[in-house]
Amino acid sequence: MTFRGLPAVLVGAGVLVCAGCAGLPPVSAELADGPLRLVRDEAKLRLRVAPDWQADGLSAPRLSEVVVDVAPDLLPEASVSQVALIDPVREAFARTAAGPLQLTIRIGEIKPVSPALNVLSTALLLWPLDTGSLRITATVRDADGRVVAVRDERIHGHLRDLGKAFDPYAHLHAALLAWSARCAQWPQCFSAASPQP
Repeated sequence: MTFRGLPAVLVGAGVLVCAGCAGLPPVSAELADGPLRLVRDEAKLRLRVAPDWQADGLSAPRLSEVVVDVAPDLLPEASVSQVALIDPVREAFARTAAGPLQLTIRIGEIKPVSPALNVLSTALLLWPLDTGSLRITATVRDADGRVVAVRDERIHGHLRDLGKAFDPYAHLHAALLAWSARCAQWPQCFSAASPQP
């Protein structure tokens, strides 16, 4: 048995794994110097809050809007699938008791699972590696419309969800459902003091 093809397989596996490792873009100057202070800055999570922000003493915000940035060149089926990503977010936040704060959620930079890539990684490594990713920005405004907190995050599906590996949007739908369930538990996702989930 020879191992000549092993380096190529390992390089291919590394490329597949790193394809889903993208994080958030660097903090731009206007974000770093704006009225909000940066309290969390990690590869896949950024939390900025107003200097006087105390999420712990406030009731949960009312979900005012969920926007999906759909690429204009998508096929109609893909556009419908991307817009359907709104559903798990609305479902989770519908259960919260709304206070005076308003929450706007923007979903963008959607990278659906590539079924072809997962067929290839399954053939090489016996497991599909592409889980897709998207960027979600949640903005909290007070009763006067002033932005008091912004949570910007890149989320991915989970490798353990094997049944979703060949559907372009199933991993992302499940990841959004999990994100929404966590962040609907006020003030966990928007508190400067609490550890972020």
